[in-house]
Order: sequence, then C-alpha cells, then structure tokens
Amino acid sequence: MQGTRKAAVRFKERSELLDFLLEVSAATSLTLDLDQLMANVAEIIHKVLPYDLFAILLYSEKRRDLRIRLGLYLAESHSDTKKAILLLEGLPPDDVEALNGLGVAYTDAGRYQDAIKQFRTVLTLDPTNGLAFQNLAAITLKQRDATSNAAARAQKLAEAETLARQSLASDPALAGSWTILGVILSTAEKKGEAIEAWKKAIDIDPGEFYGLYNLWLELGRAGRADEARRYGQQFINTAPPAFFGKEREQIARYLAR
Repeated sequence: MQGTRKAAVRFKERSELLDFLLEVSAATSLTLDLDQLMANVAEIIHKVLPYDLFAILLYSEKRRDLRIRLGLYLAESHSDTKKAILLLEGLPPDDVEALNGLGVAYTDAGRYQDAIKQFRTVLTLDPTNGLAFQNLAAITLKQRDATSNAAARAQKLAEAETLARQSLASDPALAGSWTILGVILSTAEKKGEAIEAWKKAIDIDPGEFYGLYNLWLELGRAGRADEARRYGQQFINTAPPAFFGKEREQIARYLAR
C-alpha cells in the first residue's frame, strides 16, 4: 500500500528557518503555550544553529523584545549561556532591560564582575531601577555561596539583604525581590520572616514559582502540613512542567503521603 505523503516546509536558506521560528514565537506571544514554545525554540537554537549565523540574524532592533526574552530564557534555564550573551550583547548600551538581561546571562556564565558592571550601569542610567538591585542581590548571594570564609559569607549575606531591601524600596511590587529576601532571611535563620516574604511574593504574583516552591518547602520543614499541602497543590496546579518538572515531582510525592 502506498504510504501517506507528508508535506514538508522547506527553506532555501538556514536564515529563513530562523526567521520563521522567531516570527512564529512573536505571533503566538499571547497564547497560553508561550513558555513551552519558548522552550522548544530555545532547544532548536541550542542544538541546530551555528553561532555565526545566530549572531548575524538576531542583530536586528525590530526583534528587541523577543531577543531579550529568549536570551533570558537561555540563561536562566541554563540551556545555552553563550547564545544568550550573543543575543543580548548587540542591543543598545543604554537599553536598561537588555543590560539587566545581559547581566543575568553573565551571572549564569560565572562572569560575576561583568554581571555586576551591567547592573551598576543600569543604576547609573536609572538610579531607582528595582530589578537591577534585585539582580545585584541575587549575584551577591552567589558570591556568598562561592566562598568558604565565614566572615566573608556573613558580609555577603548582609550586603544581599541591603540590596534586596533597596530593590523593594524602589518597587515594592517586585515579586522576585520578595523571593530573594525570603532566601536571605531563611539563610539567616529568620524562618518566620522568610515565610512571610514568600507569601508576599506570591500575593503579588501567583506565578512567582521560586517563591512558591520555597514557601512550600519551608512550611513542610516547619511542620505546618496543612499550609504546605495547600501551597504545594497550588504549585502543582500552576507551575509549568517545562520549567519545573523536578520540583513538581518532588511536591507530588509529598502530597501523595
């Protein structure tokens, strides 16, 4: 029996393929499946496209928003930090959103001083940029974790708390800054204050999944089972599997007890 013939879209040039992927991403940016779509596009870019072609084709101002989002995804998901940096380095040097994103990519690459430079540049351009303070708090925590010197660790923890609170003073609605503050407070053995910070984060943004995960974890450790189960179920119901597969499995095991 003759097999079914499958239609295939063919592209004369590899550049047309990347253009197609990016246009599809932009066209569907309001759908509920954007996170999964971004993950799929990032996987294709990571596995298929050479760096030179990638850099040339994305050097386009008209795709600024998509470049920043995709660059952040590649960095934060640890999919391909080098390509994240390529995406973000070509954007204008006074674009504070791009600079924040580039700093995140440098952080993921372990280039902490380069990252700090980007965040400080943002604060020079915009002294009340809460996201830059938030990112500085996060990288200061990483610096703390990278040293075994007790005094240095204590100093970095204090610096991180100052930066997180500066972030929230600039913009109290930054859910990510409440999440980071919670991590700092928990590390400082201020568990009750940490829990309240994480609750504040998810009150502001129910999609602040790092805060929601930390909240579930700390409540479980504190023996507050009813609350832990409630927030754990919220995580299972809302956190996208493409990004939080392992955490969902961990919480599902807890809820199954």
